[in-house]
Amino acid sequence: MLLYGLLATTVLTWLPSTAAYDLYIDDRFTFDGTHSDYAQQFYQRYRAGDKLDRITGSVPGEVHQLLSKYQLEFAKLNPFLQRAVLWDAGYAKAGDRGYTKIYVKCGLRMSEMAISLNGYQSQGCTEQKCSSPNGLAFHQSLYCSGYQMGNVSLCATTDGTAPVHAPMWSDGGTEETVPENELFKHEWTEWNDTSIKYVIYAIHLVGDKNSYGKCSKPSMTIPCVVYDQSSDWCSPARGNLVQQWLTAEKRANATSPWMYALLFAAIAIVVVFTVIGYRRVTRSAQQAKPASATSSDDEGTENSAPLRSARESAMYTTTKDLESGNRDGTPYQGAQYDSGQSTEPSERTSDASTFHVGHQSGHHSGQHNHLISDFTTGVNPDLESPNDVPIMEPSPTFSSFHEKKRHNSGATDQHTLASTRKATKKTSSIMENGYDVDYSSLGLSDERFEAFKAIFMGLDRSKTGAITAKQFEALCFELGETLDEEEMAMAVASLENENTGLIHFSTFLPWWVSD
Repeated sequence: MLLYGLLATTVLTWLPSTAAYDLYIDDRFTFDGTHSDYAQQFYQRYRAGDKLDRITGSVPGEVHQLLSKYQLEFAKLNPFLQRAVLWDAGYAKAGDRGYTKIYVKCGLRMSEMAISLNGYQSQGCTEQKCSSPNGLAFHQSLYCSGYQMGNVSLCATTDGTAPVHAPMWSDGGTEETVPENELFKHEWTEWNDTSIKYVIYAIHLVGDKNSYGKCSKPSMTIPCVVYDQSSDWCSPARGNLVQQWLTAEKRANATSPWMYALLFAAIAIVVVFTVIGYRRVTRSAQQAKPASATSSDDEGTENSAPLRSARESAMYTTTKDLESGNRDGTPYQGAQYDSGQSTEPSERTSDASTFHVGHQSGHHSGQHNHLISDFTTGVNPDLESPNDVPIMEPSPTFSSFHEKKRHNSGATDQHTLASTRKATKKTSSIMENGYDVDYSSLGLSDERFEAFKAIFMGLDRSKTGAITAKQFEALCFELGETLDEEEMAMAVASLENENTGLIHFSTFLPWWVSD
């Protein structure tokens, strides 16, 4: 976990961040109508979490050329930066006409176009005093000729949208203002001389509800004259904040290959260590199972292996009874069929529904030489299951102990052996014909029975008893089991055997069979 934390911290520190930028700004900045620094106000509202729609229409080529120096695309900028770039470059929206170029007195920035109350009054113009509902005082133009307004103006432009009946100048502003702007055209004739016509463009804020003679909300309006190429007008000088903002955006969008290579390497290391740790924990837990289920031989106790199936447990107990000659310790249980009648021992043995049936036949006949076989876990007489249950036919040379307990003739013994072999052959034949097996004979719980049945019935029936490694992995996933490498290798090797794959399934994976 410590390694993971260090890697995560390092990678997150080096990777670019998309959070709001912390640019250098004047702490004394307030948007109160005394300046036209719209770019900085856009940044303030961006940091405050305001929302705007991204500009998707066409913008002037000058803007694209500017952004190319930062390897940025206008369409991918955040909406606030888009508007800050347009304003800083000297563009205002003129309705459906698109963005119109704004020129300023040479050497000025767009943030320096605001006209103060003193400047407005210096040309003999009269203002209207306004007050907002919360008591904020501001002003807007009331009486000012086109000539006077032209003299006070610090900008010029070439176009604007339809004429409006609104003030050409105002000095209001609030901290919450988002300074989206649009360019309007004011056109009128001198009241006492109709031969004199005036045209003044004015940059209004979007949503400004103030009109001529009526004012209720602080808002800013900047007057501009008609642009004349012979006049002393220039493109605005660039502001510092937008350049900082674009530089930060470039850094945040950097796609340095080594950064991502480092990220992928760090992720790979974390994954490898996680997998190794998980396998160690799983293997330790599985290795601890047999140890916790066995007791000391000095105590004279015999415990079955953990998670041994009901069939394997019965087979284990029966085998121990046979080895000790204690046949009375195994209860006799007749198998009930649809007819409701108990079958004879030989019939029960040939049916092979449980290992007890084969032993019960011996319980009555007293034979000593049995085929010790679980019909779901072995077909080879030389195999031995993982739970120490012998799957073999004991040789007559090892039956001396049982000779002492023998009550009947060897003919009965041979009869039981033949019946048991017949049942084994029958079960193997069923399995080889498309997995149509008696799943209940596996000794599974109801939940496990349904899981095994659903998986095996979906396997490839063209294979005679085998399932592929891929199918085996799917089965593991379906049953929610986890194997370590050794167990996986053993299981897959067995399952790839076309003749014994299905049979060996429960032999090598007994922990999947619960009582």
